[in-house]
Amino acid sequence: MNPVCRSAFRRLLRLATRLAAPSLVCVAVGIAAAQDTPASGAAHGAAAAPKLDLNTCRQIALAQQPSLAAARTSLATAEARSQAVGNLPFYAPLISRDVPIRRKQSCLGVQIAQARVLQDEGDVIYSVTRTYYSAIYAQQQVKVADEALTYLDFLRGVTEGIVKAKSRPDVKERHVLRLDAYMHIAQGRQQEAVQGVTRAMAALREAMGVGPDYALQLADTGLPFPKVEVTRDQIVALALERRPELFQAAGFAEATCLEIKAQGASRRLKAATFAAASDIHSTMIAPPLFDGEYRPGGLPPEMPTMIPGKKNDRVEQARLLNDRANSVVDKTRNLIALDAEDTYLRFAEASKQIAEYAKAVDESGRVADELKRRFDPSDKEVGVDEVLNAGLLATQTKLYYNEAVFHYLITLAGLERATGGMFHVEFPAKTTNGQ
Repeated sequence: MNPVCRSAFRRLLRLATRLAAPSLVCVAVGIAAAQDTPASGAAHGAAAAPKLDLNTCRQIALAQQPSLAAARTSLATAEARSQAVGNLPFYAPLISRDVPIRRKQSCLGVQIAQARVLQDEGDVIYSVTRTYYSAIYAQQQVKVADEALTYLDFLRGVTEGIVKAKSRPDVKERHVLRLDAYMHIAQGRQQEAVQGVTRAMAALREAMGVGPDYALQLADTGLPFPKVEVTRDQIVALALERRPELFQAAGFAEATCLEIKAQGASRRLKAATFAAASDIHSTMIAPPLFDGEYRPGGLPPEMPTMIPGKKNDRVEQARLLNDRANSVVDKTRNLIALDAEDTYLRFAEASKQIAEYAKAVDESGRVADELKRRFDPSDKEVGVDEVLNAGLLATQTKLYYNEAVFHYLITLAGLERATGGMFHVEFPAKTTNGQ
């Protein structure tokens, strides 16, 4: 075994052992949560559905998401395959000299499958977090739309009274019509936000792995704002240490390194490879995107099921495939670093936006309330347009603030995913005075 392969193998063994235990704990906790939670929509008519917080939704997803069940089945299959190779009779190496190598490769297959389960668990946790806060974000936008309609309705009522009484010559019928138009726009936005809540709840059910009739209510009513301090270098380092994709790539490279020895041990003119007994292409590789946003794609694994030729020729082919597998490891490492850095930069951007928008919400809110209070049917000091514009600005800044907090939460969940769970975020159940 060459030094590069030996080093990758040791890292894989060490890290896979560390990661396997948390995975099993998550599964156990998720199953317990699922048993205490209604699995169908029968509770709609009988009693109110229990309110679920983010952690409970995550636990249910870890227990019921079909994609995780499939990944765990693949892991069980890899374990059964490894057991089958281990159960070969003691004289098997005398018949086929590559049996000891195949046993090592089957063990690597189990570790790769474990890493895939961890990857899928991280993706599920991220999906639940994103859809959970998407639903709350949509609810917040409905609240802002309701407040805007209340503000516009008040202003329209006062304005219409002024026009009818002719108490102010600067207030005309056109102001009433203009307010009507703004109210129709606000009502349209309100319906958009209401439908957004429904769509987000549907997406959350899918992320949790439950059916469309599942009775679901969220415990949180506003967007939390957990303050987190972390650096770019910390996130990138954690990602390169923990990401399951890197474990899978390194394990595959080690398996191809062992394939060189396996081909050297075989006397056949056409020898099977470890890919003949496993599906190495089961891991989906994201394609590159160049339309609007640049996103490079990964390299898929490559290993034929059979390698033809004399021993030296087969060994050379296996060596070249191992070189390619090492390139896959390098590419995977670079993509992980890029993903971690990009997620961190979006997190930093949202952090700075929140502070600025929070100030804007306070300032615009004070101005709107003051002008609303001073708007008088008989005094021309404050005009209709001035009150209207102040109210629109206050509404707009609230929308911007909610959006910034939502993006902040999503990037926090993204940092958790990008680091393979090494960067853990405690999302508080207590909500802030969300706008």
